[in-house]
Amino acid sequence: MLVDAFIGPRWRSLYEVAIQEKYRMLSFGDAMLLDRSL
Repeated sequence: MLVDAFIGPRWRSLYEVAIQEKYRMLSFGDAMLLDRSL
C-alpha cells in the first residue's frame, strides 16, 4: 500500500521486472528503495 501511494499503479510492472531479474526484495522486509525517477 505504501508503494502504491508513492508511485501509483506502476508498482506492479516494477515488481514484475524485479521478480524476473531475481531481486531479493521479497526476502528482506526491512529495506526498500523508492526513486521517483523510475
